[in-house]
Amino acid sequence: MDQIVNSINKHDSPFISFCARIYDTVVGTFLVSKDINLEYLLSHFHIQDQILLAEHERRGHSRLVYSLINPVFQKSARFMLKELLRLSGKTCLYFEILNKTVIPTIFQELVHIRSRRFPHLLERKWDHERFDPKQATEDEQ
Repeated sequence: MDQIVNSINKHDSPFISFCARIYDTVVGTFLVSKDINLEYLLSHFHIQDQILLAEHERRGHSRLVYSLINPVFQKSARFMLKELLRLSGKTCLYFEILNKTVIPTIFQELVHIRSRRFPHLLERKWDHERFDPKQATEDEQ
């Protein structure tokens, strides 16, 4: 809830929030990121199997952080996602599932992409978000 309020009140927030309403009734709420680490996603998932990356601008990628839809309007979830993409100016929307992720009700509207397998001979998991040159030189020695 705090992230949604911050995205509304602060222009420099890394998120954009959307609220789907019918008259005065809120039927859905969404929170998406303004930008993502696309290199990280490309290295960890087989995204190229599902989309042509050359057809999408770099700024057209976003990540779905939260979504909540009134169960009565669940049938309109695909339409709400299309409008969310149109209003935000995005063409690709990612949703990454972690260990304790609550699966949203719109999950069946998303395309599932398999993760990449990493070589079993690595001693530690790859971390493409934080590259430490000191650690890399220590690993080489």
